[in-house]
Amino acid sequence: MEQQLSFVLKLSLEEMALRRSVINLWSETDVLSSIEDLEFESLPEGRETLNGMVKEKISNLVIPEPLKKRMMIIVKPIGAELARWKTFHKNVVNWSHDGLGLNILKQLCWTPAGTVDYPKSAEKLLRLDALGVQTGYKLASLYCLVDYIPELWDKLPRSCKKRYLSKSPFVPSRVKLDVAWAYLLTGQESTLDSIVAESVSRDSSFQQLACEYSALSGNKGAAEYFFKKLSNAERNSFLVPLVNEIAIDRDTESRRRSGDFPIEKLSEVLCYFLSQMSPEQHMQALRTVPCELLGSFLDWPLQDLCLEMADLAWQFLTEQEYYFFIETISKNIEKTDHYFPDFLQKLYLNSPSEFKSFFVDYGAYQTCFFPKFFDTGDTQTIQIIFRNLEDFDKIRLVYGYNFFRLFDSLLLTEKRHLIKMCLEEALKSENHKILVEKSYMQFLAEAHAPDMWLRKRRWRQIFLAIDKILAKTRNKRAIIEEIVTESKKCCKRRK
Repeated sequence: MEQQLSFVLKLSLEEMALRRSVINLWSETDVLSSIEDLEFESLPEGRETLNGMVKEKISNLVIPEPLKKRMMIIVKPIGAELARWKTFHKNVVNWSHDGLGLNILKQLCWTPAGTVDYPKSAEKLLRLDALGVQTGYKLASLYCLVDYIPELWDKLPRSCKKRYLSKSPFVPSRVKLDVAWAYLLTGQESTLDSIVAESVSRDSSFQQLACEYSALSGNKGAAEYFFKKLSNAERNSFLVPLVNEIAIDRDTESRRRSGDFPIEKLSEVLCYFLSQMSPEQHMQALRTVPCELLGSFLDWPLQDLCLEMADLAWQFLTEQEYYFFIETISKNIEKTDHYFPDFLQKLYLNSPSEFKSFFVDYGAYQTCFFPKFFDTGDTQTIQIIFRNLEDFDKIRLVYGYNFFRLFDSLLLTEKRHLIKMCLEEALKSENHKILVEKSYMQFLAEAHAPDMWLRKRRWRQIFLAIDKILAKTRNKRAIIEEIVTESKKCCKRRK
């Protein structure tokens, strides 16, 4: 029986409570006030300062250390949610004259999974009458909040209404919802259908095109609104192709257009449309764009859904797509400057052996995964990777200049124990140890690095420690072999 995919996150109450706690810390007045003062959205220094403030708050909590550790891991993705919401609304809704300060940021609504709920946040701000009329109309139109749009339209100056009705609601591959709603509110839906018929070379209604364009821009609220307006026939005619296109867009940042939602929101849209599809349609999409679909679910907070989908997707990935998926994971870590150890460990453990082999190739020649593991002191992930590789792949991973350079950067730091740990996992025979030691000492001689005498000394200490471990292993084997031999002799004597 085929596995049924679910596109609903199943978080434990404890996990939801931890995420809510981190959200609450980000929402405290001192943090939100600092967001106003710092270039939080654009400058790394600003982000690091804010992340540090929240992490310090976590470190002061009187809770078990394992819970603190789990909270620390999600500080960055939750902070990034806040930054993306602010940047998007400042640029797209042209909010600058109304301000995006403390009072606005305090009103944001969050999902239990740890993301800002854009439509609910907009609705709350409109309900509180916290915005000007024009900004309010743009915001309500953007999310198709039909309980607010007519009243706000009525309050707009006549000149503003006239200006809206003189514009085209479409730009290339996108719909301008504030303009489209101006037509809808004045009973001109047929005009919109005519514009679609003239400007788009296919048989689509305005509702269908608005759904598609909203989806491709990352606007889940509007996409869902227009999707519900379609007939079953209209839905089925474009659902699978649309899902494929959204997944490809998420994988290709160059396809983003001015005014689009943050690219991570495409994953949220994708999740919604996949939830509207049948199991047969899921498999159809997986056969067509397996790598792109998996890559889309790397976005926070969908990692658990990525694991679920991967169980089905492995069979459809080619060797080249293994590499592309690994590269997508690497780029995601590099862009967000964080990763989720538990997710990576589960993905790696459940992957085919061919995928693990490609992971070794990537780890040996690229510099993303292991530097991040070493930087965070993530011994558990490192050990899981090594312990689930064939001996040949372990040697391939550590044998080469890339890994030597990585290890050498740790050699004079407090993290040099990680070098010994990796080599201990990789070098299971005297021959392997001699091969790698000879290679590393040659690299060292050619490196012309400072403190050469100290580096040589540290490397010798590490390989001496490996020698002792290998000697102990040989002694244990010898003892076991001796016991087995004696047991066999005893059995023969009894006979």
